[in-house]
Amino acid sequence: MASLNRRRFLGASAAVAGTGLFGGSALADPNGFPIGIQLYSVGDELRKDFEGTLRTIAEIGYREIEGAGQAGGGHTVKQIAEFGKSVGLNLRSVHTSVIELQSGADRIFQEAHDNGIEYLICAMPWPKDPSRIKPLDPADPLFKEFGKIAPFVNILNNLVLDDWKWMVDLFNEIGAKAKAAGLSFGYHNHNFEFKKLDGVLPYDLLLEKTDPRFVSFELDCGWMVSAGFDPVDYLTKHPDRYRLLHIKDLAKNQPSGGIKTTEVGSGTIDWAKIFNAAKKTKVSGYYVEQEPPFEKPALESARISYDYLHALKT
Repeated sequence: MASLNRRRFLGASAAVAGTGLFGGSALADPNGFPIGIQLYSVGDELRKDFEGTLRTIAEIGYREIEGAGQAGGGHTVKQIAEFGKSVGLNLRSVHTSVIELQSGADRIFQEAHDNGIEYLICAMPWPKDPSRIKPLDPADPLFKEFGKIAPFVNILNNLVLDDWKWMVDLFNEIGAKAKAAGLSFGYHNHNFEFKKLDGVLPYDLLLEKTDPRFVSFELDCGWMVSAGFDPVDYLTKHPDRYRLLHIKDLAKNQPSGGIKTTEVGSGTIDWAKIFNAAKKTKVSGYYVEQEPPFEKPALESARISYDYLHALKT
């Protein structure tokens, strides 16, 4: 699999960079769980109209929300949790990153605990020693493609197997502390975990070496499919490791490995098959996620995805 390109990286990193933010029907469909949405999907709308956007999400029928990055439009976890609750939205899960956890895990745990968060999900890896990665030359094409975040992209593109082994130990340590704080710690995949390093898939390494007592997984179905792997296979082989899903559909008629997203049910992924597989696992919730650019207004897309899932028979 090739290194990250601009669209893929922006879709992956915007939801976790700077994660210091730390009348529809209410029926629970499918698999008996309330339908949730990752707030990154409506990030621009939240920045323009925080309260109005959350009200609309609730009116559509969503009952769960997941926070990440700048998705809260500059609002704190407390503000999102409190206003969300006032309109019938439960902030059950938030994303963070290795960088944040290294610099302030205890603070993050406390903030999550104080606001009724159940799941703390790491959604961005990092090397053990970033200084080993040679700084980019100012003329490097990555600057033209990514601008000021090019050095960050360069680091992710240069993760090695030892970095992933180090993260196994880090996640086990953080997961144990999170559990002691009354939280569940998990890892959210993108597609770079499926690039073999020294013959090893980093994602498989994480599954095999992290301690199931302390580390679970949030399976992003769209990213996994884009990397050429099947969520049903992973749910079937590791039924005890998954707790949450990201319901992200891939647009039709794009090159293999493409990550252009679309409304759930309008793309290429067989959702009934995935939800049926999830019934046999410990998955207890899921979040719709669609990444820009959008062909329709984001809230309209959110409504289309909700309506599809609400009507889906599994």
